Parts: sequence; C-alpha cells; structure tokens
Amino acid sequence: MTKRITLPAAVAKIYEAVAGLEAQYPGRKFTPDGRLVGSIGEVIAAEALGLNLHSASHPSHDAFDAAARPESVSPFTRRVSVSSC
Repeated sequence: MTKRITLPAAVAKIYEAVAGLEAQYPGRKFTPDGRLVGSIGEVIAAEALGLNLHSASHPSHDAFDAAARPESVSPFTRRVSVSSC
C-alpha cells in the first residue's frame, strides 16, 4: 500500500526551487543532495564569467568559454573555483 504524505512547507519549497532551476538551466540537475550544491556553484560561475555549461556529468570539463576553451568548475562552500583546462 502506498501512503501519500504532505511535505513540510520548507521541503516543498526546495522541490519547487529545484523545478525552477532545472527549467531555467535545461540539461542540469539540481537534486536536493550534494549535486544541488555543485550545480549551484556551476551556474553561479557560468553566469559570473560568461561560460557555457555542458550537460551534467560531461566528461573532462563542465563548461567552455566564448573561445570554446574548456573550463572546469569546482563546487563551493563559500567560493567557486574555476580553472581553464
């Protein structure tokens, strides 16, 4: 038997935010686990530095710049680290 429960309001808001982020950044997942933090770091770096993101789990690098040079974006705690490959 499947039992449906109502999510607490704060948890429901997380899932609403996830849906909004995934709609705004197609191909990028924002699951509410460690991936959420990493994906947030990637989109912040992409927005701030004008990078184009690959889809999630792209081999070797996360993004590329206007000159098509590969870029790697590291998840953040207080900072986002970006390195050119």
